[in-house]
Amino acid sequence: MQSNIDSALRSAKKAAVPDSTFDKVDNVLRNLEQRKVEEYMKPGFKKTSVIAAVIAAMLLITTTALAVTNSFGIMDYFSGRVNTGEVLPEASMIVQSEVPQNAGSSELATFAVREAIFDGSDIYIVFTVTPVEKDTILLIALDYYPDDPITVLGPVFEGETRTIAEYASAKGLKILKAGIGRFTGGWSCHTESDGTLVLVLDSHYDGIATDELDLDLDCVLIPMPYSADTERDHPVSNLSFTLINTGHFEVASAAQPVEFTDVGVRIDSITLSASEVSVNVRVEYSVIDRVRFEAAEDGLLFEFLCDNYEDLPFGPEQRLPDGPGGGSGIISLDGANTRFATEWSLAAMEVLPDHLIVRGFNYMDKTRYEVHIVEVN
Repeated sequence: MQSNIDSALRSAKKAAVPDSTFDKVDNVLRNLEQRKVEEYMKPGFKKTSVIAAVIAAMLLITTTALAVTNSFGIMDYFSGRVNTGEVLPEASMIVQSEVPQNAGSSELATFAVREAIFDGSDIYIVFTVTPVEKDTILLIALDYYPDDPITVLGPVFEGETRTIAEYASAKGLKILKAGIGRFTGGWSCHTESDGTLVLVLDSHYDGIATDELDLDLDCVLIPMPYSADTERDHPVSNLSFTLINTGHFEVASAAQPVEFTDVGVRIDSITLSASEVSVNVRVEYSVIDRVRFEAAEDGLLFEFLCDNYEDLPFGPEQRLPDGPGGGSGIISLDGANTRFATEWSLAAMEVLPDHLIVRGFNYMDKTRYEVHIVEVN
């Protein structure tokens, strides 16, 4: 272990890492000493050693948050999420911080990829939009507006009481909306102290995963306030880059079909694909009773329950924790709407379970259907 830590420290020092960052790592190590390792584990997880967590913390210094001093990275994004389980410590090792790319540039701003993860199932990308003249431009995300409070742009504006428009007017800044691509999925954003706008994409990948994924995305800047010529006159460029598919380290599947008679379907297959970030779930099912199936009014989904679900409050609290990845929704596998598939993510697991407790539920009226236990191998 010591050689790994020493190597990470040497790399960090070469990168001119500030002392404040080492203080943060020291706090991580102190917390690991003070708290039981089991508190970090989710149900069914194999225990992770303190040694692995220490090494991952050191690797995090050199591969993510300090790739650009004091910059926001993917691991920061994961740690700041709520209502989802934790990623594995080894997730920091699959972060791509030197992404081959042709930056999107205009006379007003430059668009670039800071970090990314692509595991074949989900895509996570930290984009940066940097104004060319930082003293004259204030960048905001597409879903923000000048009358929003300036604090929505992140902690650098903590304590401010003005709106975006009021702040920009007082500072003599021109407001520009910035956007990248047309992904479905989650977006989050904030502004860094130097005026750089950080956009984070979290999207499920529905294509056929190959070793590399080439992307070419539109980059958009829209001046505020809107005018009749805004949509026509805003500068547009392209950002092209290549992501490496780091793949899944374990794949398992259900051993037998299971019928859910009360909702008229049969689960034909369940596939679990584990990466350091999450476990992608794919469930394929067929309609066996059209009347009962249609009574659910397209609201049928499935959930996997904790082993002790009967001791927990009835409802979503009984589920295995969700992962950060998105989902596919419900996909028809034939033209007759008799076979379907759905995908979503569970929190990362070091070892996949040998069984699943599966329950159907209706996401519209919250009805819970029957429960089955299926073997996984």
